[in-house]
Amino acid sequence: MTCTLNRISRALGPVSLAIALTVLTAAPAPAQSAGGTPFTVDDALDMLSLSVNDVTDDGAWLICSVSRRRDRLGSDNTRYGDPTYMGPGGAEVFLMDGRTGERTPLFDSRVQARGFTFSPDGSTIAFFLRDGDTYALHTWDIARDKTREVRLRTDKPISSRSMLRWLPDGSGLLVQLRESDWQERARTRFVSITEGPIIVHDSEDPFLKWDEMRGMNSLAIPAIVDLERGEVRELLSEGNYGSLRMAENGEFLTFSETFPLETVYARRGGSEYELSRFDLQSGERTVLREQSDERISATWNEAGDHWLWTDEGDVFIRSVFEEEGRNLTEAGRPYHDGEDTTKVNFSVMRFSPDSEQVLCSTSKGYWLVGIESGEVEQVYEYEGEEDERPRLGLTAWSPDGRWLYLTTAARDRWERGLVRLDLQNGRIEDLVKDAGVYRSWRLTEDGSTFFYSASDGDHPNELHRADTSMNGIVKLTDLNPWLEQRSLTHS
Repeated sequence: MTCTLNRISRALGPVSLAIALTVLTAAPAPAQSAGGTPFTVDDALDMLSLSVNDVTDDGAWLICSVSRRRDRLGSDNTRYGDPTYMGPGGAEVFLMDGRTGERTPLFDSRVQARGFTFSPDGSTIAFFLRDGDTYALHTWDIARDKTREVRLRTDKPISSRSMLRWLPDGSGLLVQLRESDWQERARTRFVSITEGPIIVHDSEDPFLKWDEMRGMNSLAIPAIVDLERGEVRELLSEGNYGSLRMAENGEFLTFSETFPLETVYARRGGSEYELSRFDLQSGERTVLREQSDERISATWNEAGDHWLWTDEGDVFIRSVFEEEGRNLTEAGRPYHDGEDTTKVNFSVMRFSPDSEQVLCSTSKGYWLVGIESGEVEQVYEYEGEEDERPRLGLTAWSPDGRWLYLTTAARDRWERGLVRLDLQNGRIEDLVKDAGVYRSWRLTEDGSTFFYSASDGDHPNELHRADTSMNGIVKLTDLNPWLEQRSLTHS
């Protein structure tokens, strides 16, 4: 029953989930809001939900999409698992004033588009717009209110899963392409494993057919597009690349590559992984971690030139220009208090904003580790027993390095919100904590403003803005005002 309800929750959301629960449990109807007409299936299909795609560094502008479930009706379910299939969809896309919520539409109607991202100077938005069975690259000049298609000078289409990243100087974009024959190869393979008269799935083969299909969907070619001329520079051959990161100075990329070997029936294994650096000037690829079956779990600094990982409870750091890593916690790794002399096992959380320290967690609390000094300092100790204290999750670190912003959720009652930890004195301050539902906290790059989604649990989320002390809260959206005329259950 739990698994079924989880799937329903993800599919329907809070309002229609409450209705589904009433039917599934056959329990007495919960209290409903007074008056209003019944909430119907059509209402559920027409409810609007908002996604924040990107925010300027100062929070002045947001690029948002508003969608509804009705626009996704009509999917061809016989194409499920076909990587060449693009189902129906659509959204209203607009530029939002981060102070007032005022909207400026990008299009006259709903469109299928994705990947919206502001240029480094905030003057231009790049995005992918659906064109038939593929995506085309577009830009929108905000000041001139002008959209244009960037016509790529290549016969290779953009991957439907492509990431989109600006070069630091704003002259181009990092994208992922497909081989020119990928569409035909993938479609032919899908038909061969789904259409008769006879289909054989043989466990003696290295890969199950659906594993092979998913592997084809992951194949792509990283490339840089020149915005002015549309010229395309392919960086690597077709492969299964992940975690592509552009260095802050624009001189190189770092990325992982996955090499599938066989289908496995356990949670791990079946693939090998490699970590590399690619120099954008020379075109030289340098392997940073040789191919092995150990998964890569790297935490990168803002500059993109150092990464962290843990091994047997210690924290290691390495530069992309060095051949070996360095143990940060070996010398200063403290012991638990009291009679327990077991060494502390660290988990990496993130680099400090200035990349001079590392924030780590243990079963006892939060710690700061100096990258140069190797000093290990506990900055926060958990209170009470684990099954009694609130769950905390790091959501942001203030640019000045003083504050950690953490989501909080009580274990014994419905109470959630946001707190902040003062790293100067180790004190926790409640910013907001109540029975509301809070999601998608986003701190602007300049550290001045939070954007977040909030709801009372019975209604859909709405977008809000506040300063970092949660003062001056502004509700920026009211997506479904007609719900006030509906009789809703209480979740």
